Amino acid sequence: MADIVIRFAPASDFAIALQQRVAREFESSPQSRFADWSVWALAFVYLAIGGLAYLAILAGGWSGAGTIALAVLGGCCAYMVMATIGHAAAHHALTPRRWLSDLVLFTSFAVVGISGKLWRDRHVRLHHRLPNLPGTGVDGDGSSVLRLLPHKPWRPAHTLQPLYAPFLYMLAVLHMAWLEDFQLLAAARRDEPQNYRTWPALVEFAGAKLLHAVLLIAVPALVLHPPVWALLGTYAVAMCVASLTFLLITVGTHLSDMAEFPMPDADGRLVHDWVTHQVITSVDWMSTNSIVTALLGGANADVAHHLFPEYSHRHATLLSRIVLEVAEAHGVRYCRASFGHVLFAHWRHLARLGRPEAA
Repeated sequence: MADIVIRFAPASDFAIALQQRVAREFESSPQSRFADWSVWALAFVYLAIGGLAYLAILAGGWSGAGTIALAVLGGCCAYMVMATIGHAAAHHALTPRRWLSDLVLFTSFAVVGISGKLWRDRHVRLHHRLPNLPGTGVDGDGSSVLRLLPHKPWRPAHTLQPLYAPFLYMLAVLHMAWLEDFQLLAAARRDEPQNYRTWPALVEFAGAKLLHAVLLIAVPALVLHPPVWALLGTYAVAMCVASLTFLLITVGTHLSDMAEFPMPDADGRLVHDWVTHQVITSVDWMSTNSIVTALLGGANADVAHHLFPEYSHRHATLLSRIVLEVAEAHGVRYCRASFGHVLFAHWRHLARLGRPEAA
């Protein structure tokens, strides 16, 4: 986990005005920055639906297609629980009770086999600080099979990436759980021994893998005694659906031909400030629609979340409207589109960077 030396310009008039506007808004109408009952209620609904799908599978008696359909439903709900409360817990925007945030972070990510502690560290320290920047090893910068950032070297296989990318996206959560997490832990134990070369860190990591394996592999095997191919196939379907749900909703918010990919100079300096960087490297969709934002845990309002990650996504609609107004007043490009346009813009991005002349 090498330290990335990126230097942003001093705060612009836009950045100062935006911070002041948000401060005034919450001073005039005091609201807790944490989640309210509606966030917890929706997460419980997702959890209940996913849990019922899981129990229905264990009850048996389903056809192959029925079992697969339940696995699809369970995988989708697993991601939505992470999106609505797991993600907020990572930013301590869920509840003022730190122990409860840590518990929610651990369990919501452990269900799909990911260490919440490692994910939070990488997500907050790299993704939130340095989106779309080279040398960070995060998001598109960490991939070689796909060329997702303009500075990455081109390979002939990248010509076909608009075709094979969706299949790789289905494997993202499996990759994080069974390969990337182990690589991150090894790097963290080397670079941050005070945080990761400890028994609590090892227990958290091992506990996430164990809980995942028990719930999704051991329990179904002991209860249903299915053939190995059926057990692993159903497991793979649930994980692939969770992964595809995650990528479909989020991949176009940064990796898009509507977003910008700034290049720092040789000394790591950028011409714009950090606030402007978050706006120009992100793409929102339906960010001022409170229903969509609530259902998706604010994943569609990425700009507001990047600028104010300590606020629960229940405030994302209000924050997005403020960003839009202040950006328009200062001539800063705030990119918004429909969900379909965001997906198509990501596909265009894959196609453009897959051509050798774009290298």
